[in-house]
Amino acid sequence: MGTANAATEDLFRLEPLYAFANLTSWTGIDAAVAEVQARIRAGDYERMDKLNNALAAATSVVATIEKISTWPWRPETLRGFVSAVGLPILIWTITALLGRYF
Repeated sequence: MGTANAATEDLFRLEPLYAFANLTSWTGIDAAVAEVQARIRAGDYERMDKLNNALAAATSVVATIEKISTWPWRPETLRGFVSAVGLPILIWTITALLGRYF
């Protein structure tokens, strides 16, 4: 079975398949680590630099993916919502409590 029919996914597209982006990248790193271990056991050290570069690149991709927020909105949106809705409710509650007791 070839890869001609295989779907390719953009790991940086923050849509439904995003949940699997981290898993996919870790799977690639696991494959690279397994290849490094196999070459070490076989004593094949000639092409280790290229494999080491590939492993470093894969690790960099994972670090980048881990920094991407999983929230569907930016943090500023939540702050704006809380200040627009939550703050007036808090002020009203404090005013009502103070009015009841003083």
